[in-house]
Amino acid sequence: MQRTEPRHIRTGGDPRSFPDFTALRDEMSKQTHPARPDIIWDQVEQLALSLFEKNGIELQTGAWYTLARSHLARCSGMYEGLNILSAMLNHQWTQFWPQSPHARVEILAGLFQRLQNVFRTFLLSHDDRPLLLQLETTLSALNETLVRRTLQQVSQIAPLLQQVRSTITRLENTPSAEPPSTGITLSGAVLSEDELAGRQSAFSSPRLLYVIRQETDVQVEVVDNVPPPPKRGGAFIGGMVTAFVLSAAAFAGGYAVIRQPSAVQVLNAALQPLPQALTPAEIAALRADKKKNELATQWISQASARLDALAALPPDWNIRYGQGLVSQANALWPQRSDVKHLGNQWQHHLALNGMSVETLNGWHEGMLRLQELTRQLNALDGQKGKYLTVSELKSQVFSATQAFNQSVPVEEQLRLMSANPDPKTIPEAQRVKAEQHLKQLIAGYSALNRGL
Repeated sequence: MQRTEPRHIRTGGDPRSFPDFTALRDEMSKQTHPARPDIIWDQVEQLALSLFEKNGIELQTGAWYTLARSHLARCSGMYEGLNILSAMLNHQWTQFWPQSPHARVEILAGLFQRLQNVFRTFLLSHDDRPLLLQLETTLSALNETLVRRTLQQVSQIAPLLQQVRSTITRLENTPSAEPPSTGITLSGAVLSEDELAGRQSAFSSPRLLYVIRQETDVQVEVVDNVPPPPKRGGAFIGGMVTAFVLSAAAFAGGYAVIRQPSAVQVLNAALQPLPQALTPAEIAALRADKKKNELATQWISQASARLDALAALPPDWNIRYGQGLVSQANALWPQRSDVKHLGNQWQHHLALNGMSVETLNGWHEGMLRLQELTRQLNALDGQKGKYLTVSELKSQVFSATQAFNQSVPVEEQLRLMSANPDPKTIPEAQRVKAEQHLKQLIAGYSALNRGL
């Protein structure tokens, strides 16, 4: 029975606590299994739809749903899935899971590569051209979103977009193979069983309506209340009296009070601009200044002290400094809504550099599996007739390799980068991956040491 009622879906959070996500992940893991078992795409679609209803849509489940729809409904399914992902990436960038840019890039790159392989299996005709044009429009919009996020190259969307455009051009330049109409109506099925099943699946699947709830942006406007300039028409006697009062206060011990920093000075001291090294233009100007030699001794002494201070900074200094600013704001103005927004902003920055449990435990789990394999091999020594089959050995090695690949150590990433003789030719994706991993490690280190 065909379902015409649309399903409304929303943006979701972390799905890993849902049993449906565990089942979905296990099914999709067949893609990289050495035995390459068949994936039940109908089951993938139903599990994804179930997650959409319970948790909402996030990037990982949305990507798997797009793959399933592409296998089941060809171009229409690919268009449907990518259209939802395009809306989510364009309008809900700061909301959807996962928050880590590195994790998002991995999901998108894997999706686009697999969609290329699926697209090559499509048998397309002139009748598919309108749908291909819609698919090309959606991919172009998705490409523009990734360009704005500087993720176009690392996500590898360009080959898929070019593949669709080339197919459209080929169909436009190929004459239609349809014979002219003769007024005779042919009855009977002319589609293959696979094509018929795909088209029935395309229409039997419920239509999804992605409901986007835009969060109201909190706009904070800082207004400096500068007092009006004093009137210049004051009497001379008033000035003399004021001078006398101030002088008396100084002699009475009020001088220390006058020299005490004001509240504005104390608050602004925590927000001083971070120092920057001189630009080449500034250095050139100072080299022509004759007074520079007089300042050399004092400046070099101060620079030496600054270098010692920089060397003593903890690796998570920036995180401690940011946390300190948020704590100061909460202590001074706990009831203000913009202070709460400030705290949310900081937590969002921390979440972007958060490390998933899989990444944190990947190396450890890989070592445990290798140790278990070593134990089994050692137990077989001296026992005739007992052995591990090649299939068992491949499965265990594959399981350990998967665990290691979840968390490539920073040392290995730096080694791969250093193997390139010219630093300018290091791929941007490789550089971003290493930088993101370093930030994740520092953020994790800071979280463990917080409160010490």
